[in-house]
Amino acid sequence: MHATFNGIHLRYVIYHKTQGTLETLHFVDHNQQIEDSLRIGAPVLMNLNNGPIEGIIVHYSGDQEKGYEVTIETAR
Repeated sequence: MHATFNGIHLRYVIYHKTQGTLETLHFVDHNQQIEDSLRIGAPVLMNLNNGPIEGIIVHYSGDQEKGYEVTIETAR
């Protein structure tokens, strides 16, 4: 799956799941810009093959080596 995280190209999106207004993605990337952007409450725009996801980060975990899991709360 091709995706961008706030304009930064993601190389390996492992999964994407939706539960109500929560969108959770797990991806592996070695980019310091992503690490610097991960903050609870930070706005995020993810562009995936099947459309954009816009919202705020409500949870994240991981690191550059193992990958990240990011949960975004959307307004829908």
